[in-house]
Amino acid sequence: MMKTSLIPALVALMITLGMMNTAYATSQTGLPAPLSVREAPDLLNKLTVGAYELTVTSNQDYTVKLLVAAQKTLRNFSIIAIEYVPNKDPNDTTIRFKKTKMLYTLPLFSPDKPLYALVEMIGSIPNIGFSYAAEDGTTPVFSLNYNGNDGSLHLYPVNIVNEEME
Repeated sequence: MMKTSLIPALVALMITLGMMNTAYATSQTGLPAPLSVREAPDLLNKLTVGAYELTVTSNQDYTVKLLVAAQKTLRNFSIIAIEYVPNKDPNDTTIRFKKTKMLYTLPLFSPDKPLYALVEMIGSIPNIGFSYAAEDGTTPVFSLNYNGNDGSLHLYPVNIVNEEME
């Protein structure tokens, strides 16, 4: 019983210390994003019930199992489906996305309780985003990206062209 109850604490510690393969992001201001993500295909069986939030947003062929951890308490945290929006101006190199669907929301996302999420990731163009209400009143959105060379995960800040979903 003691081993089982220590697992969530060890996972949180390992994420905090960067000992697990995690995806960190840098915000547009250059400050670290308050969020980390790692692929965790077998972790669910090792976590203590109640020590994490669980959401299943997909059970399709391309489902990825993720452990998402907040570095600090985040308000209005969401997992959203995003879609690439092509630029109409050939001289504009800005990469834009639009929100297409709210997949999961959490009013307060605490560092004490990571989120185990099953999400669908298709192809090389990001289709999953994470957002939260920042202290400055903005709602940053980070896309979840696979590195094509080594399969690692990365979070990148993205420009969203719509605030309302279709």
